Amino acid sequence: MAGSYAERIDTRALLVADPTLERLLVVPMALHFFARFLISEHSEENIEFWESVTKWVNDCDLGMCSNEALLEEARSLITMYVGEDAPRQVNLNSTMVAQVRAAERIHDPSLKILEMREALVVCKAAVTKMLGEDGFRRFLKSSLWQEFLSATQEIRVGQVQNVHLPNGDLYVGDLKDGICSPLFFSPRFFSLLLSSLLLSSLLLSSLLLSSLLSLFSLSHPILDSGKFHGQGVMTYHNGDVYKGKYKDGAMHGVGELITKKERFVGEFSHDMKNGEGTLYTDSEDYVQGVWAKDKLTGAGKTCESGRIYETIWTDGQVVCKVERRTERLLGTYYAEHISGSLPLNNN
Repeated sequence: MAGSYAERIDTRALLVADPTLERLLVVPMALHFFARFLISEHSEENIEFWESVTKWVNDCDLGMCSNEALLEEARSLITMYVGEDAPRQVNLNSTMVAQVRAAERIHDPSLKILEMREALVVCKAAVTKMLGEDGFRRFLKSSLWQEFLSATQEIRVGQVQNVHLPNGDLYVGDLKDGICSPLFFSPRFFSLLLSSLLLSSLLLSSLLLSSLLSLFSLSHPILDSGKFHGQGVMTYHNGDVYKGKYKDGAMHGVGELITKKERFVGEFSHDMKNGEGTLYTDSEDYVQGVWAKDKLTGAGKTCESGRIYETIWTDGQVVCKVERRTERLLGTYYAEHISGSLPLNNN
């Protein structure tokens, strides 16, 4: 999931034009819909394994984690997905499993990590091939693929293509009943002109010239009225970016919101997270669940340092969190917690 925002947008366009699994796996919004599809088929362990191995390999390559932390994360990943006793077993042949077991028996930490990396990359390639031959093909025929296409349709340019807002935000997309004034007839122009004239009485002529050049360089239209409605991209003045659906001026529908610290891919309503979604942190840990008015609610899952936790939220607060080292159903935990027979577990 690495790459700049612009690179992901380019890959997204290629994915829509010519769908391949390799392109899908690097487009967060597409990955979100694909994961939802696999959950509906009760085969989400494959994409979970792919994501966990990808993150672990990245941690190895970046050298940001200690050997101890890398080995602990690898042990957790292998326990969860590799071998007959794994609660979330993925379909690997005996040769691949044997390669992983051989790496586990190495005593030297550095060599052990190198051998584990090689073994897990082989396993990841096998799972990727399996996803491409099976789940991905069915996904392309599903209603969730159609939802993804609808969410990423090309922006239909209406009255304007680029709209500057008074606070410095830039919107590109569809408008509803929009009125857009040219710069030199907009209220913002006269406001900036007045500021420049006042500045001239206080500052040197060089600063005045700089101010006026800045003023006349603003060539984009200014939105005087109307609402964002349809497909659009908003680049906020602080660097955050939203790409997705709008309704009557607010984020509404499927979209992707990227900030400096996290990335949310999922459903919005009235400018808030509402519905299914996945929230990725800057470390590529993630939370997958259902939001109601920007707060997590109900059952979902959390990935922390490669470990997967079944999690239940109420009004944005964790009420039950159980690591996937057991085959007991989350519903059982939920029932026991509600009845009072199961204490909170946030470890």
